Amino acid sequence: MAVDRRIVRTKDAIRSSIIELAKTKPIDKITITAISKQANISRKTFYERYSSVDNLLDDIRQQLMDEFNSIFQPPLIIGDDINQGSVYRYLKFAKDHKDLLGILNNSDEGFLKKALHDRGPDLQRFLISSGEFDERTAKIITPWLLEFYIKGVEHLTTTWLTSKEHVSEEDMSKLMINIFKAPVLSIKAKNDLVEKNR
Repeated sequence: MAVDRRIVRTKDAIRSSIIELAKTKPIDKITITAISKQANISRKTFYERYSSVDNLLDDIRQQLMDEFNSIFQPPLIIGDDINQGSVYRYLKFAKDHKDLLGILNNSDEGFLKKALHDRGPDLQRFLISSGEFDERTAKIITPWLLEFYIKGVEHLTTTWLTSKEHVSEEDMSKLMINIFKAPVLSIKAKNDLVEKNR
């Protein structure tokens, strides 16, 4: 089925409008009238695509989440080049969607926080399989470790995107990989020491 270019252009105009409006006012103060005026469309046209501003944000969030999930897998396994590449792809994604991510990270629970929390079960399985933690303890500390990752990645991403100093995507990728590896290397080193002393 062919995509109607008019619908795509209208959705792009609506998305661009909310980005522009969010630069000057909080997201919860942006109205459908303001979006429609900025996008040069009627309110009726807006309502043909979205039921509310929240519905528009949910649609944007879901599209970004789908793209994020397709590219980013935290590098929990040491030496996994595919996962290291996903950090680089995440940085490109963040750069390409800088304005939208800014809007979503400043609304409700934040985009990055939700995206990484969705990875919680993978992290919990890793902690258990490391032999360092039993299931109960892994379940308790997984949210703590996720919060460590979220705060670090969120801060680094925001600082990188807004800094006047240029740091390459490659160097930022190395830095983020080190953030992910630090807890993993610590667990692995302790496990190796225990094995060596047996």
